[in-house]
Amino acid sequence: MIPFIKDKVLPSRPVQLIVRTGMEWQRDQCLEMGAALSYYALFSLFPIFLVILSIVGFLLGRSDDLIPDILVYAQSALPPSAYEVFEDVLLDLNSSSVGAGITGFFLLFFSASNVFGALDRSVDRIWKVHHKRQEPKTFQASVLGIIQDRFVAFSLVLSSAAIMTLSLLADLVFDVIRRLLQEFNSLITFIELDEVTIISKVQLGVTFLVMGLIVMALFKILPSERIAWGDIWPGAFLTAALFMGLQYLVSNSIIHVGAQYRSYGFVGGVMVMMLWIYFTCQIFFLGSEFSYVYSHLYGSRRKRPSDRRQPTDRLEESNPI
Repeated sequence: MIPFIKDKVLPSRPVQLIVRTGMEWQRDQCLEMGAALSYYALFSLFPIFLVILSIVGFLLGRSDDLIPDILVYAQSALPPSAYEVFEDVLLDLNSSSVGAGITGFFLLFFSASNVFGALDRSVDRIWKVHHKRQEPKTFQASVLGIIQDRFVAFSLVLSSAAIMTLSLLADLVFDVIRRLLQEFNSLITFIELDEVTIISKVQLGVTFLVMGLIVMALFKILPSERIAWGDIWPGAFLTAALFMGLQYLVSNSIIHVGAQYRSYGFVGGVMVMMLWIYFTCQIFFLGSEFSYVYSHLYGSRRKRPSDRRQPTDRLEESNPI
């Protein structure tokens, strides 16, 4: 049995895909990268939501009418302690003053780049992108580079606002479908349809599809080198499935995230939220590592050796002590 596993099972490409994904995840120090990204994300989360609320409110109506929908989604996605913090802070920021949106806009413009900058560097590390050492830039070029980076980050936030707008419009579509099913049941009595079950299944499928497409777009955009679509779609939908699985386990109290921090009150809620962001980052990194390994085993890079060495490793080899 052991020789069969050693000679047949372990060398197989599906098993190698799983094993190498875990090895790359450990080699790239994703735990440390997730901690840094969670820190940046925690401070940028609420400014991002303020600007998204302003944009979506401008497109669909008053932002006050959108907050209940956001809170319903947050309640289904976040642990209870983290949701309480999210609800309190979001309501306070939204009702504090008219200038909260303006303040959030400028906070976002200067803080969101930290999140997406850290995420971009992490993804480049996963894909073994080695940046060449550049010549010192002039002051004007440095300022333009900073503005460009922050504009890209802000563009990603605008994309998030567009996605939220589409999700809110999708609720209207589901309401129409539910009414059509009710009319169908009233007209054809010998066929009974459970519209609640049908709608929930359709919503689940649409959520999975949209989340997979969003992750796939991030996997395509974030790396600094060209990545083929065929290399990233399996990892993107695996990431979406893991996201939804974690959300289901937490929302149904199958697992308790940060239950030991509840005695700390509001501070404990912040710790739980940061822990939740950390888990989300690890799922994203795991999907990125899966895509990297998949591209070398099955995708466009299967004839190309994977470069696991960092630039510092090559520097040490060229300059032995």
